[in-house]
Amino acid sequence: MRVFSALGLIALTAAGQAQAGSCETNFSKQGSPFTGSSYRSSVALSDLSVASAINQMRATALEKKMNVLAFDAEGGSLLIEEPESFKHKPIPMIISAAQENGVTTVSMEVKLGRGALTKSDAMRDEICKMLATVKPGAAGERAAKDAEARTASAGPEKIDALAFSLKLARQSNENQSTINPRYKGKKFTVTGRAAFIMEDGDDYNVGYDIPEPGDMLIKPGPMDPHYKVSISCIMAKNQTAYALTLREGDKIALTGTFSRYDQFKHVVWLEGCVKS
Repeated sequence: MRVFSALGLIALTAAGQAQAGSCETNFSKQGSPFTGSSYRSSVALSDLSVASAINQMRATALEKKMNVLAFDAEGGSLLIEEPESFKHKPIPMIISAAQENGVTTVSMEVKLGRGALTKSDAMRDEICKMLATVKPGAAGERAAKDAEARTASAGPEKIDALAFSLKLARQSNENQSTINPRYKGKKFTVTGRAAFIMEDGDDYNVGYDIPEPGDMLIKPGPMDPHYKVSISCIMAKNQTAYALTLREGDKIALTGTFSRYDQFKHVVWLEGCVKS
């Protein structure tokens, strides 16, 4: 398995090349493909605050379309992950920053699960490339703001309702607590068919038609989740007329923002949904 570079995640910047040597020297590996592996390294920079370091790494992660699961700039901690793909499960990455005697050390750890294969040299190079994007002084803070501005203008992810449901069920089966921080606030355009249209307080709720696992053409295996994750769209106020014209079985494409996942009912709610 090739990570980062195969996915086209990170570009090495000229400003970071000066830090490559120290990062390579600090690189270490623990574990094995049989038990899971972790890869670590760090860089040290002066004229860099802890908050700026974490903000810069967060902005870089968002621009590379990574998920931000936990973020504490002042406390110097950040948890990001490369999203799941057909090649691999989500890959968590822990970023930390601490200052001592006017020098801020920024550390990065990448964790791979059991069975994941990669070369240590390749992992070292990619970790150091990402750490090299951190810049000291005002230049670093400007770079973080610019990256966040570019990220804010990104469009919604388009996905089929069944594919979304299956992905959420797999991830929930592995670790339910990661679903909300992984997706909350992200925009999706979900296509499928309407299973129901119902009043939900002052709003209208449109649910997607998703078959039960036992009714699917490909049955779940012994290690797969034996429950489905339902997807419901809470329609925006200005979409009432559209919602009232829908009928069960109609094809729909709705764009909304991920609100929350109920791990007991196995239901995802998108809010502010509009017709796409």
